[in-house]
Amino acid sequence: ILYASLGEWQRLQRAINTASQVRDARLDAISKDGAIMTLSYGNFDRLQSEMRQKGVRLERDPKLGLIIRG
Repeated sequence: ILYASLGEWQRLQRAINTASQVRDARLDAISKDGAIMTLSYGNFDRLQSEMRQKGVRLERDPKLGLIIRG
C-alpha cells in the first residue's frame, strides 16, 4: 500500500476493509509512506473494479506483487 499522508492511508484502509472481494486483510508492517499487508481476496478483476469505484488503483508488479495506491 503506497500513500502520501495519514489521511490517504486511512482512506485506503477503509476501502480495503469494506471491499466485498477482500476476505481477510492483515497489516504486516507500516511506515510513513507505505504499508505491507497480506490480503486474501476473491476475483482480482472484480476487486480492481470495486476499488476503482472507490478511487483506489490496484497494480501488479512482478517484483513487489499487488500495489494499492490512491
